Amino acid sequence: MDEEPSTDQAPAPRASLVPVAVTGILFALTGAALLVVKPYRVPGGHMEPTIKVGATVWVVPASGDSVGRGDIVIWESDDNRFPTRRRVSRVIALGGDTIESRHNDLYLNGEVIDEPYAAADPVRFRIPVPPTRLPDDAVFFMGDSRNNSFDSRSIGPVPAGTITGRVVVTNGPPPWVGLCLLAVTGAAFAGSLVRWHRRRAVLPS
Repeated sequence: MDEEPSTDQAPAPRASLVPVAVTGILFALTGAALLVVKPYRVPGGHMEPTIKVGATVWVVPASGDSVGRGDIVIWESDDNRFPTRRRVSRVIALGGDTIESRHNDLYLNGEVIDEPYAAADPVRFRIPVPPTRLPDDAVFFMGDSRNNSFDSRSIGPVPAGTITGRVVVTNGPPPWVGLCLLAVTGAAFAGSLVRWHRRRAVLPS
């Protein structure tokens, strides 16, 4: 005797929200990152070899009391001897520090500091650093290309309040790359949302 075919049906698959959630999170993270991390083009060579001429650096907001020795920062100057108001420099010393150069070495608080980032040069300090004790709430800036940088050796310590940002990416992608990434993640999110709505519409309730 033939068995009657079963009338039981497998439950219809549900429209998954996982792709929508994943692409939505990526889109939101990309947008948030671009709101916080800002690009800045470095026109000169005073930070070589760390930052190439014309390179784009990516910067997060920062204040003078949140940066440390060795950080690369963005700061603003009213000194018309600078080619641009906004400058990229390395923090060498902080308020209360004593700094000076002797021959090719830089001394911080009486100790030689290692500077692997500084440009190699037989005479590194053609512009020397005289013995200087920084006032409180001041910083001492220098470029990594010591003989191609107009910095605190010429203008003295600078108020820490002039610092507006800290460089987190050197020689990074140009700004349009970030915008393209935002557009791609936005399109992926929109596409996954449309597909989820269409699949949900055709599935039985």
